[in-house]
Amino acid sequence: MNKDQTNPHPKLTLPPALVEECLSVLVDLCAEGIFCCEVDPPIPTLWSIERKIAHVKNARITFCNDAMARMYGFAQASELLGTRLIDLLVEADPKNQKMLQDFFTQGYRLTQVESHEIDRTGHPLRLENNLVGVVEQDHLVRVWGTQRELTTDGQREEAALSREMIFQNMLHHLEQSVYMKDTDLRFVAVNRCFRETLQLPEEDILGKTVFDLYPAHFAEKFQADDLIVLTQNRRIELEEPTLIRGETRTVRVIKTPMHDSLNRVIGVLGISWDVTEQRMLESQFRHAQKLDAIGQLASGVANDFNNMLTAILGNLDLIDKSLAADHPARAYLQALEDASQRAIELIQRLTVFSRRLPLKLQPLRLDQLVRDTLDYLEDHWGPNLKVETNLNDEGCLIQGDPTQMQLVIESLLFNARDAVSGNGSITIETALVQVDSAYSAHKPHVRPGDFVCLQVSDTGCGIAEEHKARIFEPFFTTKIAPHMSLGLGLAMVYTIVERHSGWIEFQSEVDRGTTFTLYWPKYEAVAPAPEPVAPTEAISWGSATILFVEDEEILRKLGYSILSRYGYKTLLASDGYDALDLYFREKDNIDLVILDLSMPRLSGRDTYRRLRAFNPKVPVIFTSGKSDELLAQAQEDASLGCIGKPYRPQDLAQVVQEALQKIHQLKQAGGFSPPAAAPPAPPPTPGE
Repeated sequence: MNKDQTNPHPKLTLPPALVEECLSVLVDLCAEGIFCCEVDPPIPTLWSIERKIAHVKNARITFCNDAMARMYGFAQASELLGTRLIDLLVEADPKNQKMLQDFFTQGYRLTQVESHEIDRTGHPLRLENNLVGVVEQDHLVRVWGTQRELTTDGQREEAALSREMIFQNMLHHLEQSVYMKDTDLRFVAVNRCFRETLQLPEEDILGKTVFDLYPAHFAEKFQADDLIVLTQNRRIELEEPTLIRGETRTVRVIKTPMHDSLNRVIGVLGISWDVTEQRMLESQFRHAQKLDAIGQLASGVANDFNNMLTAILGNLDLIDKSLAADHPARAYLQALEDASQRAIELIQRLTVFSRRLPLKLQPLRLDQLVRDTLDYLEDHWGPNLKVETNLNDEGCLIQGDPTQMQLVIESLLFNARDAVSGNGSITIETALVQVDSAYSAHKPHVRPGDFVCLQVSDTGCGIAEEHKARIFEPFFTTKIAPHMSLGLGLAMVYTIVERHSGWIEFQSEVDRGTTFTLYWPKYEAVAPAPEPVAPTEAISWGSATILFVEDEEILRKLGYSILSRYGYKTLLASDGYDALDLYFREKDNIDLVILDLSMPRLSGRDTYRRLRAFNPKVPVIFTSGKSDELLAQAQEDASLGCIGKPYRPQDLAQVVQEALQKIHQLKQAGGFSPPAAAPPAPPPTPGE
């Protein structure tokens, strides 16, 4: 028997390299997805089902063919390698939970099992799976499987349309402007908000560039930013001015490059939103913080500063009274007094910023207040300055502090006078205006309603654009001669107007003048006619004894000199404890107490309380260099009056005279009774 007869069907053996090539080709040509997941570390077969499921979700794909990669939206298999199962499966889906559970309970083998997964764009997938687990030494080490897609082309298209509709609805309802540009920087997509900012239909925007839609100075800036995004392939974020419904507004802008599947830059995606009101509010908040800081500083130094000014003015007055009328030193005294007066005005203006000074509100006719102020300032205008008025005589009633409101008008007029350099015109107008919601919509400080308006216009030098944001800052001035202004005028106007529930606006052009417009709520009550108070001459009450309580030695000496000059007997106390001791010893002789509120060891208010514990009707005049402190005491109990520092000798004498007259009237009416005859308690010690 020959060889061919003994083995009619010889076995063919392929070389290993050819076998590997064959398998590789079959895998690549297969329309179904083929994959392998490595389980690292391997899962012991003795673990519970729950523990196995939790662990296998972290298995990573170590092999797959291109068909499987395309199911998930990738171009080639290498892009899917390393992906975890948990990143593909919809974990909460019941079908996926059951598939994993059956895989472990049915011997690590499943056929034709449906799973719900997601591709790289988040699109849902329905897949049919065949799974085989490889177990080595009682550990699951890897899982092989095949997949085919159950989603039809129609379903995929329907899902894509649904996603596009959702995306369009999201963009349509966004309050931010969203737009896309191609590499030629032409608009290819815009949302509703963007169209509304330009007030144009979509067909008039698409295909256009920024040069077709914006003024050149805006368009050049926008295009320069777009080119940075395109050429440098980086995201930028900035704030810049733009046109919104024809009005220049500040917007926050984010521009980012768009990429295709090969990561090439194919355009610019932009989003922007209006931050004008937000930045305005932030600016107002920072401005208020600056004013509060200045106010706190002023309040802290006001007492000491006013003490010094009181001593200066008082001693100047005493020197003036001792000199002959033609003495040559009078000119020097006048210069010192003028300098002191400027210092007084400075500290008073700084105190306004503290916002602690209570407003003495009363009905005011704005037109009459303007007339009174103009009459008062008549001598301050130059011969070439023309002042015109257009005042509404009816209904311009506001509620305000007359002193502070007059200060507002004075500051605006002086500011206008300096702007025209004495050669031009100033126009002052008052009017009733009705602010509607349309005007107030984009202005956070404005509210609708009926308002009284004051407008001060000048034909002066105007305000440069770079200075407009700072004109209400304290100590900021553009005056050619800085000594002409401390830079507090407009800052003070801003503070006072705001405290009166109003607001201020302005328009200005260089060399074409400035207009300030102030608004206050209209007040409906009838303004009472002010009753004039005729000044009276200070009269000496030589028989009166006054206890003068002041911790500053120079002011004690000054007070003694002033009161002695008017014929009063004066007792001096350096602090509250000293005052209590003197009053207890001289209670039968003391007619009046002048008490400083700001003293160390024992304050004036505490001293007053202890004096009242002994004599409830003790006659006291309060004095202080802090306006808020003095007004607080006056509101609580003014006793016989208050006098703020700095004061002049005649001012002190006037207050003392009025207090003594009132005491005399009360004694005649039985209103003032002497203190109890019981011996007083010993004065408290400083350590109390």
